[in-house]
Amino acid sequence: MSIIKNKEEIIGLLEKIIEKSTIINRYKDRIPQIEIDLILSDIRNLYEKYYQLNSITIEETDEFKNASRRKDNEIVREEIKPEEKVIPIEPLKIVKKEDPIEIAEPQIAKEIKKESHTTNLSFTTNQIIAEKFKDDSNSINDKIGLSKTDNSIASKINEHHLNDIRKGIGINDKFLFIKELFNGNVGEYDESINKINLFTTVLETNVYIDSQKNKYNWDEKSEAFIAFKKLVDRKFS
Repeated sequence: MSIIKNKEEIIGLLEKIIEKSTIINRYKDRIPQIEIDLILSDIRNLYEKYYQLNSITIEETDEFKNASRRKDNEIVREEIKPEEKVIPIEPLKIVKKEDPIEIAEPQIAKEIKKESHTTNLSFTTNQIIAEKFKDDSNSINDKIGLSKTDNSIASKINEHHLNDIRKGIGINDKFLFIKELFNGNVGEYDESINKINLFTTVLETNVYIDSQKNKYNWDEKSEAFIAFKKLVDRKFS
């Protein structure tokens, strides 16, 4: 039974009760038993209708709550889906930003030009780079820390002081830190880097690193942790 029909029946019973009450009020002495029985019957029916109305209201309330929960769950699932697409986007940034050879060659050519003061156009760019590697102790390999026998992340980080540790993190290192240390969460990685940059003492920095290590269960012997800790230490070197 719908709420509307139930309410209509309640209104009808109320009108009957009022009508019978008016009739009863007209009796000055003894009230006929039939009149009492009739109004009691209507009152019982009225009680049953209100009871039914209450049951219908509770059922519709439960259905509304269940529908709301289902809708909330659908919204949550829709919100989660875009998150799954965030991490695979990161490798695309590596291709766009990382091009060390194009940056290094003009710089080396410029330095060699200053040292030799010659405009001999017969030398190719590759010949200039080869001469630079031979005579200059601060070669490209020294600057970027790359070698065929050492490919660890720690060996890629320079030793000079950093006020902003973000400037010492390469694209590949960033991707590894996010994946290995922050469970793929870019937001938490950025938040940690920002907090570390705000610290002014070694003590408060180490306390924060320990808290993060406990939070993410970092392995102190892992390559990613060693590289990250070495990077942080450079802030106070």
